[in-house]
Amino acid sequence: MSNSKQALLLNPEAWTSKQLDEWLKRFEDGRYAQFAGALKGRTGADVVRLSPTDWAQLTPQDLAMSLRFTLLGMVQVASHEESVTIVTDFVPFVSPGKASRVQSEPERVKPVKFPPMIEMPSVPVLICMVLLIIAAVLCFTVLRGPLEDVGINSENLVKYGSIPLVSVGFTYIHIWLALFMTFYPLGYVGCLQIPGTNTGFGWQGIVPHKGEKMARQAVKIMTRQLMQVSEVFSRIEPAEVVKELEPILFNTIQTVVEDMALKYSPELWAVLPAKVKEEIVEKVKEESPAHIEALMDEIRNNIEDVFDIEDMVVTNMCKDK
Repeated sequence: MSNSKQALLLNPEAWTSKQLDEWLKRFEDGRYAQFAGALKGRTGADVVRLSPTDWAQLTPQDLAMSLRFTLLGMVQVASHEESVTIVTDFVPFVSPGKASRVQSEPERVKPVKFPPMIEMPSVPVLICMVLLIIAAVLCFTVLRGPLEDVGINSENLVKYGSIPLVSVGFTYIHIWLALFMTFYPLGYVGCLQIPGTNTGFGWQGIVPHKGEKMARQAVKIMTRQLMQVSEVFSRIEPAEVVKELEPILFNTIQTVVEDMALKYSPELWAVLPAKVKEEIVEKVKEESPAHIEALMDEIRNNIEDVFDIEDMVVTNMCKDK
């Protein structure tokens, strides 16, 4: 091992003043190096036994507290494993597959867009339109004479021929507009909205405006007339849940333990040897099934208190318009 990675005894109480000074300058690239002067001449045992008043005199205070608890954590670990050594350029414990693991997000269903009022017609429709135009042109040109011979002049042809065209066009536009205004816009567009309504000098779609009311009514019908939430959850066996979750739990516990440790006690976790970390993870794996089973039992017995299905459904339906 090179000088920059020289192993030091884990227990700070056994350090000489020189070893303490060396550790302060090397640990995590000199994180605590600024305290080397203030603690010069003190042994590891002297620093560990400093009173809170002495620690309060070191600045910056947050870094001094970090140093204090790091040393105390190292002492506690060393008291359980005397032969453990650490290196100053410690590499955090990471699961082998963590670096290569890809967090895949579930595919979200793309919302269906409301069809536009005018769009490119299909080929059969285009053919029919072309044939109608050709027929209309022929009626006013080549077939004009024969039609007048049977009593159909151009004026009557325009009068009666325009009826289906205007009717179809008007019906198409106002039905499309009615359907659009039923679902859009999702939020009120305009100003001076009348409280409790979707109108004013503007408009909001009828369905989005009444979405919450419709969702609550649907949930009430389902939970009061079709099924009981407590009855559904009572059929769930905690042991089966644990069995189904076990593969996922065992694959994620190591990451969860590491993330929690780095969040709440990063200094202590940084100095723990790999063997101790592995023992912690294995202990969590060993006890997690029992805790999950107990949790499922409690949820099943108090489902109405911990699971508000009405609020969950209404919130998601109103959010995902």
